[in-house]
Amino acid sequence: MKVLVIGEINSANLGDKAIYLTLKYLFESQGHKVSGLDLGRRNEFCETQMDLSGISIGALCSYEQSLCQNTKTERDSGIKFCRASIVSRMPALGRKCVNLYSKKRHYLKRNAAWEEKIKENDVVIFGGGALLMDNCWGFPLSLLYTSKLVKKLGKPYGCVGCSVGETFSYNGARWLKQFLGGSSFVTVRDPISGHLLEKLGVPEYRVYADTALSISNIIMAEKRSFKGVIGINVLSYVHQVKKSSYRKYLRVLEESILKVVELPQLGLKQVILFNSGERKDVNVARLLHYQVQQKAGNPYIKVCRQIQNLAEICYLVSNCDVVVGSRLHSSIISKSYGTPIIGIAWDKKVTGFYEMLKLKSFCFDYKTVNSEMLIQAIEVIKNSNFHQDSAIRELLAELEELPEYVVRKMKK
Repeated sequence: MKVLVIGEINSANLGDKAIYLTLKYLFESQGHKVSGLDLGRRNEFCETQMDLSGISIGALCSYEQSLCQNTKTERDSGIKFCRASIVSRMPALGRKCVNLYSKKRHYLKRNAAWEEKIKENDVVIFGGGALLMDNCWGFPLSLLYTSKLVKKLGKPYGCVGCSVGETFSYNGARWLKQFLGGSSFVTVRDPISGHLLEKLGVPEYRVYADTALSISNIIMAEKRSFKGVIGINVLSYVHQVKKSSYRKYLRVLEESILKVVELPQLGLKQVILFNSGERKDVNVARLLHYQVQQKAGNPYIKVCRQIQNLAEICYLVSNCDVVVGSRLHSSIISKSYGTPIIGIAWDKKVTGFYEMLKLKSFCFDYKTVNSEMLIQAIEVIKNSNFHQDSAIRELLAELEELPEYVVRKMKK
């Protein structure tokens, strides 16, 4: 069977690439052939480096010396970046109008090329990430237009491994219901998304963990012996959070880093602030690093440059003894390599992942978290010799059944 996966597969966020590669791995391990198209950019999958040779922590943490001279956030001068920045500052109605125009334009412009690609395949999977959300009509319109094309060509389609948003506009909900109404199969990546899916009128679905949890089967990064390294994944501001809560989140991270440095009994000798590919996250991590260094002056607090590919982030987290993650896939990829994780949940999808792993006590709401909570969680992990029991084996075993489930539902 030939499978076409359509999703945010060329996003700067490396979690989206991990989703595509692991979906490809799961289906190809059962004899299917998989190719990919990017939902927003409408181009084919851009291969990413998966070779770990030549990667080192020193190479990833490459520019601390320039921080004192440049503490302002870097700005990308590219036309696309500038355009995106302008759109992001518009009121919601303005962003909706831009999305309505651009999605329709892209649909008409690349319709013929996409038809040829879809014709080559037997089934289309809209796969992974937070696709079932209303980002000012962006995803609902992309899913609607593309699924209409798939239906026109008589191909079955479905949705795999997505999470569901909590709020929808009238049109956003209406378009998503149209998309979901034509689906042969729907799976979500956590039970919370399942309950939200029911509100959209989809009673039949399955829950499987995010496929990126199996990334260690593709990129073989050996889990290193204890080195006393803690990785802290830093999140840039997102619209879902209040600015006052976000400022508090940054203060908590700063306080936690300083406490880790001041508590030698934790056994952690190096702190690495890292990202999962997003440029804005890099800029915030650099500023946080500068502020902490002004107070601590510790040469063992480091900050990563923008991580370029999956091999780099896999190498990094496999070299950490514990990871504090804000972006969902910083936790997912870390757990795939057996690294203990602590989550800061700014979205239900983070909470849902930790609940599935039976690690709810290690996940803290961004609005109420404080440095004492994070330090106590680190102490619990330290007292278990930096080992953390979870339900990962059960979740990975269930993921192996995903291709069979899709084939079964497609044939009904």
